Amino acid sequence: MNATIKLYDEDAYRNSFEAEVLSCVPSARHAGAFDLVLDRTLFFPEEGGQTSDTGFLEAAETAEGDATGPAAVTDVAIDAAGVIVHTAARRFEQHTAVRGTIDWAHRYDNMRQHTGEHIFSGLVFRRFGLRNVGFRLASDVTTMDYSGILTAEQAAELETEANARIAADLPVDCRYPSPDELATLSYRSKIEITGPVRIVTIPDTDCCACCAPHVRRTGEVGLLKIIRQEKNKGGTRLTILCGSRALADYRQRQACTEAVSASLSVPCSGIAAAVERLKQDNAQLRFQLSEARTELMDNAVRAVPEEKRDVCLFTGALPEPVLRAAVNSLKAAHPGVCAVFSLLDDASSGCPRWHYILGTAQGDSRIPNRILAEKLHAHGGGSAEMVQGSAEAEEAEIRAVFDLDLAGTSARKEDL
Repeated sequence: MNATIKLYDEDAYRNSFEAEVLSCVPSARHAGAFDLVLDRTLFFPEEGGQTSDTGFLEAAETAEGDATGPAAVTDVAIDAAGVIVHTAARRFEQHTAVRGTIDWAHRYDNMRQHTGEHIFSGLVFRRFGLRNVGFRLASDVTTMDYSGILTAEQAAELETEANARIAADLPVDCRYPSPDELATLSYRSKIEITGPVRIVTIPDTDCCACCAPHVRRTGEVGLLKIIRQEKNKGGTRLTILCGSRALADYRQRQACTEAVSASLSVPCSGIAAAVERLKQDNAQLRFQLSEARTELMDNAVRAVPEEKRDVCLFTGALPEPVLRAAVNSLKAAHPGVCAVFSLLDDASSGCPRWHYILGTAQGDSRIPNRILAEKLHAHGGGSAEMVQGSAEAEEAEIRAVFDLDLAGTSARKEDL
């Protein structure tokens, strides 16, 4: 089968076309759908890191009484021979004339994002000699991987320069040079390309091999904003938004900023300082609360009658060293099972969640711990001297299990 004629190469701004169905078979990739090959298409396939166009196909001439209507095109792919396959919601007969309509909003958004990537990657290569070794244009963000490290300052400078190129409204030229002309060009390309090569050129900005539709002038990109920078495989990954995506992101961030500003009763410019103060105040309060709980824990340990054999105490959230010290103090004064249950801060399921430490000076602590697992579905483990774990239960349930089932169990080593 001959390669599909790529109408999007001729005019990226067209949104409808007519073509002939060359084949239509049940889709091997999408259950219930059909894979169509047309002689020509405006649908850009998933290629070069970019998502495919979507839209509709319908019969060019609808027979009287035919109420099938348009069929959604949900995926478009291209094979090594250049044949483009459209996945549609229903079957079309071979040799049928069809009319295709692409989702123009999706296409134009991709055109703006992809042209923005060319502007930025071209500047990265010109200024720092770094190549774009990875590109992904998804429905929400565009990510670009570069072959070396960019500092935050360098990325910010490039962002400023890219937006200056956008504001300059430079022409974006997309064409297939002749083999002789191509041999004289210095252009970026991630892979070796055989056969005709489509070159995208932006004056003083970029010259790159690329198969995707682009806008005619850089001004149509509107705005380019870096929203994330991270190291990736020895290089740099940047995430950008262009055009309406950047505007939507700014609106969302502005709404969040204003909400936090109102909540903290500070101007937007003072949010960072106000949040830092809140963090410091919260840390101080947590420290004071921990100190107070530790003192209460110490008092609770001292208040246990000396003659009591088995002891079970409950407390608020406390650091593990404090709980261990409390259990060790109890073990030194009481020969039975000694346990402290500390309420975890993340108890939010409706049933209290506890961290516990359990020990005994006589016998084996793993025996009562096994009973907690059986009765309360607790999770934990440790040694004969001391175990720790977690359980979700009401305090009354734990007390009942402790009084009825745990008391005295540490001495029964034969249960192990």
